[in-house]
Amino acid sequence: MCSVAHRISFRAILKHNVILRSFMHSQGGVGAIWGVIESEWPKDKEKTRTRCLSTASTTTKRDFLNNPTTLKTVSDFQALYEATKKKFQSKKLPVDVHPDAVFACNELDLSEVQVYGFDYDYTLACYKPILESLLYNLASEMLVKRFKYPDEILELDYDPTFAVRGLHYDVEKGLLVKLDSFLQLQLGSVYRGRTKVPEEEVLKLYHNRLLPIAYVEGPNNTYRHNTNSKMVQLADLFSVPEMCLLCNVIEYFEGNRIDYNPEIVFHDIKTAMGSCHPVMHATVMKDTEKYIEKNPKLVQYFEKLQNSGKKLFLVTNSPFSFVNCGMTWLVGAQWREFFDVVIVQARKPKFFTDESRPIRLYDAKTHSHLWDRVFKLEKGKIYYEGSVRQLQELKGWRGHSVLYFGDHPYSDLADVTLKHGWRTGAIIT
Repeated sequence: MCSVAHRISFRAILKHNVILRSFMHSQGGVGAIWGVIESEWPKDKEKTRTRCLSTASTTTKRDFLNNPTTLKTVSDFQALYEATKKKFQSKKLPVDVHPDAVFACNELDLSEVQVYGFDYDYTLACYKPILESLLYNLASEMLVKRFKYPDEILELDYDPTFAVRGLHYDVEKGLLVKLDSFLQLQLGSVYRGRTKVPEEEVLKLYHNRLLPIAYVEGPNNTYRHNTNSKMVQLADLFSVPEMCLLCNVIEYFEGNRIDYNPEIVFHDIKTAMGSCHPVMHATVMKDTEKYIEKNPKLVQYFEKLQNSGKKLFLVTNSPFSFVNCGMTWLVGAQWREFFDVVIVQARKPKFFTDESRPIRLYDAKTHSHLWDRVFKLEKGKIYYEGSVRQLQELKGWRGHSVLYFGDHPYSDLADVTLKHGWRTGAIIT
């Protein structure tokens, strides 16, 4: 398979349009070259020859153009493919590109940005790899104790190198797959459990490398999972241990010839992973330093924004007690003084899509939600749920004046860009 792959750890990507895809793209090698020739040959032979050979060696191009009949065998096109592959692999990033720099996918004038918003998990709070192991182990215990899965599940180890976020899980077929931006299956990247599925079997199951958008995203063509879609994209960093556990369990069932329903296994593991988050929160709060990376420049960054007259807000799905513990360790006990608005348990993406979810005041002393009607958002107070519509109406923050940072390409970034015109910054690790 011909591929060009560059893996870069970006600290932040300033964006206007949400295009968050790993810069790892594969084409179909000999098959793709043959497909181009086969589809375009009748139209313009000379144009097709030049297109196919534009990156190949001079000798190969000359032979092909002078005597095209000599390049009709598979070995001829394999040589052409190798020459093209070598050309692509020779491409390197400029030496002056810093991997922790800020990159813009569109023109961005920061002087227009008056409001800076932040998510908490994997944005302000960057977790250490040990958190993934904690989530994996807690979910494994939940599967055994609550869902009565075999005790041997507890002996299956977490492998942090097995998967990356962005993969899709075929709920119906029980396969973990990698799709490119055109919804093409990346052959060689399809797994049933921890076992790679042969290309012949993949093509037999799907009949084509290019999947219909309705199959991947459902008939509504939305990026969020619905009951009619066949696939679920695991797009946040909390999904990495979930993917590993899912594949480990399926591998165990396959290896022991235990009959299972892939969809049921997926939903059981997803429920187990979600249910263990309160336990994870309590564990992290007991030993914050063990799980959260210290960022000494965070306070300096907030102070710089404040001194420049910028407004700051925090919108997170995490509960206040968890956020307060982490932010106190990262920024200090007075961390709330930096933010003009703090909203916890926002339940994104509903926070960005729902119109009629009332925003409530949270009492940090009694750990309860008040029933008072909220007419304004005040600095120093904690708010619960609500919607982006209310945030914009009560604060007057709209459009390109807002730059919101998050780690999830859909829950954090897509809706506010497409529906509300916010600028967005993606934290890619």
